Amino acid sequence: MGATLGVFGAGGSILTVPLLVYLFHLPARQATHSSLFVVGLVSAAGVLREWRKGALPIERVAWFGIPAMLGMLFSRSMLLPALPSQFRYAEKILFSLDGLILTVFAFFMIAAAFSMLFVRIEDRGGSVPEGNQRFWGLVPVGLAVGALSGFVGAGGGFLIVPALIF
Repeated sequence: MGATLGVFGAGGSILTVPLLVYLFHLPARQATHSSLFVVGLVSAAGVLREWRKGALPIERVAWFGIPAMLGMLFSRSMLLPALPSQFRYAEKILFSLDGLILTVFAFFMIAAAFSMLFVRIEDRGGSVPEGNQRFWGLVPVGLAVGALSGFVGAGGGFLIVPALIF
């Protein structure tokens, strides 16, 4: 997991969550909590290294990162606890919350992979608005990505990186 994070800047949670669920038999909610912690520590080390080199655009990080953390906090402290552990219809269990988390996780992994493979990124010719105006668009994206990352316990590489690229 550390090697994929180091080489690609992504992949920690994509490997950590399934590993914790299927190899260590942790419930998905506990695995996502643990994954956020493990990948967060590794990411913090990378941030510190880039900050020391002077290669960290603090302004962009703040406009995206703070809303992302708020979205993640909302997802973890309000959304997940409010959802039932089992979804039922007519006294039959349709699926569990853990199953829903893993299904959403898989859906966004596949969607992110397809978007990275098939969506073409075009240069916009360097027309960037002046001042903080250009960063306001990062706030709602940060909130949404943070909420989704908090829900599935992942997202650094397959949600945040594509969101910042697009």
